[in-house]
Amino acid sequence: MDEKRISVVVLLDMTKAFDGIRHDILLAKLRRIGISPSALAWLSSYLSGRKQVVRIGNAISEQLELRFGVPQGSILGPVLFTLYVNELLSIPNHYQSMGYVDDTKLLLALPPNQTTDAVSMLNDDLREITKWCCRNALLINPDKTKLLVIGVPQLTKTLSVTLMDKIIEPVTTAKDLGVYIDNSLNYNDHINKISSSCIYKLIMINRIKYLLDK
Repeated sequence: MDEKRISVVVLLDMTKAFDGIRHDILLAKLRRIGISPSALAWLSSYLSGRKQVVRIGNAISEQLELRFGVPQGSILGPVLFTLYVNELLSIPNHYQSMGYVDDTKLLLALPPNQTTDAVSMLNDDLREITKWCCRNALLINPDKTKLLVIGVPQLTKTLSVTLMDKIIEPVTTAKDLGVYIDNSLNYNDHINKISSSCIYKLIMINRIKYLLDK
């Protein structure tokens, strides 16, 4: 912003990312990065043989063996997922990519007069990412993917990109790893949401304060 440039940020959303991991693809990736055969056999045992059922009221379905997904709530689950999607960050050819577990974002800073090129390059990168996700049994959710154009209001322009044949329109605020980032970086939305959350919790405490000692 100080350099009179704008920043285009795309926050990708994966649908049920932890549940979509294919065990055979994961084990092949682990083998390629040099996991020893004994450790690979242990991980295969850890992933295989899991079953799930569905319960509605008093009715319970038959057990179904899980051939997809890593155990959620475990320490190892996020590690395995990170190894599974690690190469995703090298797929974009134009935009910088960053990731934290299942949160992936694309970023590019450029002069305002190059927005047409920015949209074209972004669409190219999103197509390549979509292809990679299809090959790896993952699905990007275009309805929850956010496009944020950050910069001085006088310099920002309305952009729109295409993801899986859906138009992604820019938003004014997007949540990234718990922080609400707005297109002017004034953080008013973040402050307001945090304040509202604190006030709500203080009201809840006030209702039960007579039950609590000092």
